[in-house]
Amino acid sequence: PCLAEQGAAGKPIAFLFTPLVPSLSQGRSILRTKEAERRFDTRGTSGVSDDKPPRIRQNLPMPGPLPRIEAATVDDAKAIASIYAHHVARGTATYDTEPRSVAATAAMITDYRARGWPFLVARDEEAGVAGYAYARQFRMRPAYDWTCEDSIYIAPHAQRRGIGHALLGALIAAAEDAGFRTMIAVIGGAEPGSIAVHAACGFADAGRLAATGWKHGRWLDTVFMQHALGEGSATPPA
Repeated sequence: PCLAEQGAAGKPIAFLFTPLVPSLSQGRSILRTKEAERRFDTRGTSGVSDDKPPRIRQNLPMPGPLPRIEAATVDDAKAIASIYAHHVARGTATYDTEPRSVAATAAMITDYRARGWPFLVARDEEAGVAGYAYARQFRMRPAYDWTCEDSIYIAPHAQRRGIGHALLGALIAAAEDAGFRTMIAVIGGAEPGSIAVHAACGFADAGRLAATGWKHGRWLDTVFMQHALGEGSATPPA
Protein backbone atom coordinates (compact mmCIF):
# COMPACT_ATOMS: atom_id res chain seq x y z
CA PRO A 1 0.00 0.00 0.00
CA CYS A 2 1.06 3.51 0.11
CA LEU A 3 -0.66 4.62 1.92
CA ALA A 4 3.50 1.97 7.13
CA GLU A 5 6.12 1.22 10.41
CA GLN A 6 8.81 1.57 13.41
CA GLY A 7 10.52 3.75 15.97
CA ALA A 8 11.64 3.50 19.52
CA ALA A 9 9.38 0.92 21.17
CA GLY A 10 7.21 2.37 23.86
CA LYS A 11 8.17 5.94 23.10
CA PRO A 12 5.20 8.34 23.29
CA ILE A 13 3.97 9.64 19.97
CA ALA A 14 2.98 13.26 19.41
CA PHE A 15 -0.14 13.53 17.27
CA LEU A 16 -1.37 16.53 15.37
CA PHE A 17 -4.96 17.61 15.72
CA THR A 18 -6.31 19.31 12.64
CA PRO A 19 -8.61 22.26 13.35
CA LEU A 20 -12.09 22.17 11.88
CA VAL A 21 -11.34 25.33 9.88
CA PRO A 22 -8.29 24.86 7.63
CA SER A 23 -5.42 27.24 8.40
CA LEU A 24 -3.70 29.43 5.82
CA SER A 25 -0.82 26.92 5.56
CA GLN A 26 -3.32 24.08 5.02
CA GLY A 27 -4.99 26.11 2.29
CA ARG A 28 -1.66 26.59 0.55
CA SER A 29 -0.94 22.87 0.89
CA ILE A 30 -4.26 22.01 -0.74
CA LEU A 31 -3.44 24.36 -3.62
CA ARG A 32 -0.09 22.59 -4.04
CA THR A 33 -1.92 19.26 -4.05
CA LYS A 34 -4.26 20.49 -6.77
CA GLU A 35 -1.34 21.59 -8.93
CA ALA A 36 0.51 18.30 -8.40
CA GLU A 37 -2.62 16.31 -9.28
CA ARG A 38 -3.03 18.36 -12.45
CA ARG A 39 0.56 17.69 -13.51
CA PHE A 40 0.31 13.94 -12.95
CA ASP A 41 -2.99 13.54 -14.79
CA THR A 42 -2.65 15.71 -17.89
CA ARG A 43 0.21 13.81 -19.48
CA GLY A 44 -1.98 11.13 -21.03
CA THR A 45 -0.74 7.78 -22.27
CA SER A 46 1.34 9.45 -24.98
CA GLY A 47 3.04 11.79 -22.51
CA VAL A 48 1.57 14.87 -24.22
CA SER A 49 -1.38 16.83 -22.86
CA ASP A 50 -4.32 17.60 -25.13
CA ASP A 51 -7.03 20.26 -25.17
CA LYS A 52 -9.49 18.30 -23.03
CA PRO A 53 -10.04 19.42 -19.43
CA PRO A 54 -7.86 17.35 -17.06
CA ARG A 55 -9.80 14.38 -15.68
CA ILE A 56 -8.29 14.98 -12.27
CA ARG A 57 -10.44 18.08 -11.84
CA GLN A 58 -13.30 15.79 -10.92
CA ASN A 59 -11.28 14.59 -7.92
CA LEU A 60 -9.99 17.84 -6.43
CA PRO A 61 -10.53 18.42 -2.70
CA MET A 62 -14.02 19.73 -2.00
CA PRO A 63 -14.64 22.53 0.50
CA GLY A 64 -15.72 21.66 4.01
CA PRO A 65 -14.34 21.21 7.51
CA LEU A 66 -11.55 18.67 7.96
CA PRO A 67 -12.04 15.87 10.49
CA ARG A 68 -10.06 15.73 13.72
CA ILE A 69 -6.79 13.75 13.45
CA GLU A 70 -6.02 11.62 16.48
CA ALA A 71 -4.58 8.29 17.61
CA ALA A 72 -6.57 5.19 16.64
CA THR A 73 -7.92 2.89 19.33
CA VAL A 74 -9.22 -0.67 19.19
CA ASP A 75 -12.72 0.83 19.22
CA ASP A 76 -11.99 2.08 15.69
CA ALA A 77 -11.18 -1.41 14.39
CA LYS A 78 -14.61 -2.05 12.88
CA ALA A 79 -14.64 1.22 10.91
CA ILE A 80 -11.02 0.78 9.80
CA ALA A 81 -11.66 -2.79 8.67
CA SER A 82 -14.66 -1.60 6.66
CA ILE A 83 -12.64 1.11 4.90
CA TYR A 84 -9.87 -1.36 4.10
CA ALA A 85 -12.36 -3.92 2.77
CA HIS A 86 -13.64 -1.34 0.30
CA HIS A 87 -10.13 -0.68 -1.04
CA VAL A 88 -9.31 -4.39 -1.20
CA ALA A 89 -12.42 -5.03 -3.29
CA ARG A 90 -12.35 -1.96 -5.51
CA GLY A 91 -8.90 -0.34 -5.46
CA THR A 92 -5.28 -0.99 -6.32
CA ALA A 93 -3.54 0.81 -3.43
CA THR A 94 -3.35 -2.54 -1.66
CA TYR A 95 -2.44 -5.79 -3.37
CA ASP A 96 -4.44 -7.77 -0.82
CA THR A 97 -7.35 -9.69 -2.33
CA GLU A 98 -9.01 -10.67 0.97
CA PRO A 99 -10.11 -8.07 3.54
CA ARG A 100 -8.68 -8.00 7.06
CA SER A 101 -11.04 -9.05 9.85
CA VAL A 102 -12.10 -6.71 12.66
CA ALA A 103 -10.22 -8.87 15.18
CA ALA A 104 -7.04 -8.78 13.07
CA THR A 105 -7.38 -5.02 12.70
CA ALA A 106 -7.77 -4.55 16.47
CA ALA A 107 -4.68 -6.70 17.05
CA MET A 108 -2.77 -4.61 14.50
CA ILE A 109 -3.66 -1.35 16.25
CA THR A 110 -2.64 -2.79 19.62
CA ASP A 111 0.66 -4.08 18.24
CA TYR A 112 1.58 -0.81 16.53
CA ARG A 113 0.85 1.26 19.60
CA ALA A 114 2.95 -1.10 21.74
CA ARG A 115 5.87 -0.70 19.33
CA GLY A 116 5.56 3.09 19.31
CA TRP A 117 4.49 3.21 15.66
CA PRO A 118 1.91 5.91 14.76
CA PHE A 119 -1.61 4.79 13.85
CA LEU A 120 -3.97 7.72 13.21
CA VAL A 121 -7.62 8.20 12.31
CA ALA A 122 -9.46 11.16 10.80
CA ARG A 123 -12.59 11.42 12.92
CA ASP A 124 -15.64 13.18 11.54
CA GLU A 125 -18.08 14.36 14.21
CA GLU A 126 -21.09 13.18 12.20
CA ALA A 127 -19.84 10.33 9.97
CA GLY A 128 -17.30 8.72 12.31
CA VAL A 129 -13.94 7.52 10.98
CA ALA A 130 -13.35 9.16 7.60
CA GLY A 131 -9.91 7.66 7.01
CA TYR A 132 -6.83 6.28 8.69
CA ALA A 133 -3.07 6.21 8.30
CA TYR A 134 -0.20 4.38 9.90
CA ALA A 135 3.56 4.00 9.65
CA ARG A 136 5.51 0.82 10.32
CA GLN A 137 9.08 -0.32 9.93
CA PHE A 138 9.82 -0.73 6.22
CA ARG A 139 11.43 -4.17 6.64
CA MET A 140 11.72 -6.20 9.83
CA ARG A 141 15.50 -6.33 9.92
CA PRO A 142 17.57 -4.32 12.45
CA ALA A 143 19.28 -2.05 9.92
CA TYR A 144 15.83 -0.81 8.82
CA ASP A 145 14.98 0.41 12.34
CA TRP A 146 14.91 4.06 11.21
CA THR A 147 13.02 3.57 7.94
CA CYS A 148 9.23 3.43 7.82
CA GLU A 149 6.55 2.93 5.19
CA ASP A 150 3.28 4.83 5.22
CA SER A 151 -0.23 3.58 4.48
CA ILE A 152 -3.29 5.80 4.05
CA TYR A 153 -6.88 4.82 3.27
CA ILE A 154 -9.90 7.13 2.98
CA ALA A 155 -13.54 6.10 3.38
CA PRO A 156 -15.57 6.25 0.13
CA HIS A 157 -17.92 8.91 1.51
CA ALA A 158 -15.02 11.15 2.61
CA GLN A 159 -12.91 11.34 -0.54
CA ARG A 160 -12.04 14.61 -2.34
CA ARG A 161 -11.98 16.60 0.90
CA GLY A 162 -8.23 16.87 1.45
CA ILE A 163 -8.32 14.29 4.25
CA GLY A 164 -5.52 12.20 2.74
CA HIS A 165 -3.25 15.26 2.69
CA ALA A 166 -4.13 16.11 6.31
CA LEU A 167 -3.52 12.53 7.47
CA LEU A 168 -0.18 12.32 5.68
CA GLY A 169 1.01 15.60 7.20
CA ALA A 170 0.10 14.40 10.70
CA LEU A 171 1.68 11.00 10.03
CA ILE A 172 4.99 12.55 8.93
CA ALA A 173 5.19 14.52 12.19
CA ALA A 174 4.25 11.48 14.30
CA ALA A 175 6.81 9.29 12.51
CA GLU A 176 9.53 11.86 13.23
CA ASP A 177 8.56 11.81 16.90
CA ALA A 178 8.75 8.00 16.83
CA GLY A 179 12.40 8.23 15.78
CA PHE A 180 12.20 7.44 12.08
CA ARG A 181 14.66 9.15 9.73
CA THR A 182 13.00 8.42 6.39
CA MET A 183 9.54 7.46 5.14
CA ILE A 184 8.91 5.29 2.08
CA ALA A 185 5.71 5.41 0.06
CA VAL A 186 4.94 2.20 -1.82
CA ILE A 187 2.13 3.22 -4.17
CA GLY A 188 0.23 0.24 -5.51
CA GLY A 189 -1.17 0.63 -8.99
CA ALA A 190 0.87 3.82 -9.43
CA GLU A 191 -2.31 5.73 -8.56
CA PRO A 192 -1.99 9.36 -9.76
CA GLY A 193 -3.95 10.76 -6.83
CA SER A 194 -1.69 9.11 -4.27
CA ILE A 195 1.43 10.18 -6.15
CA ALA A 196 0.16 13.77 -6.22
CA VAL A 197 -0.64 13.89 -2.50
CA HIS A 198 2.77 12.50 -1.59
CA ALA A 199 4.52 14.92 -3.95
CA ALA A 200 2.63 17.83 -2.39
CA CYS A 201 3.83 16.71 1.06
CA GLY A 202 7.47 16.75 -0.03
CA PHE A 203 8.05 13.18 -1.21
CA ALA A 204 10.49 12.64 -4.08
CA ASP A 205 10.34 9.97 -6.76
CA ALA A 206 12.44 6.91 -5.84
CA GLY A 207 11.66 4.53 -8.69
CA ARG A 208 9.02 2.49 -10.43
CA LEU A 209 8.62 -1.29 -10.74
CA ALA A 210 6.66 -2.32 -13.81
CA ALA A 211 3.96 -4.99 -13.76
CA THR A 212 4.56 -6.09 -10.17
CA GLY A 213 0.93 -6.74 -9.26
CA TRP A 214 -2.00 -8.49 -10.96
CA LYS A 215 -5.41 -7.32 -9.80
CA HIS A 216 -8.77 -6.52 -11.37
CA GLY A 217 -7.68 -8.27 -14.56
CA ARG A 218 -4.64 -6.13 -15.30
CA TRP A 219 -0.96 -5.70 -14.49
CA LEU A 220 -0.12 -2.93 -12.04
CA ASP A 221 3.03 -0.86 -11.63
CA THR A 222 4.34 0.04 -8.19
CA VAL A 223 5.80 3.50 -7.55
CA PHE A 224 8.26 4.27 -4.74
CA MET A 225 8.60 7.74 -3.20
CA GLN A 226 10.70 8.92 -0.24
CA HIS A 227 10.67 11.69 2.38
CA ALA A 228 13.47 12.47 4.86
CA LEU A 229 12.34 12.81 8.49
CA GLY A 230 13.98 14.90 11.18
CA GLU A 231 17.73 15.10 10.53
CA GLY A 232 17.45 12.44 7.85
CA SER A 233 20.84 11.03 6.90
CA ALA A 234 22.79 14.09 8.14
CA THR A 235 23.58 12.45 11.48
CA PRO A 236 23.70 8.88 12.84
CA PRO A 237 20.50 7.64 14.51
CA ALA A 238 20.28 7.99 18.26
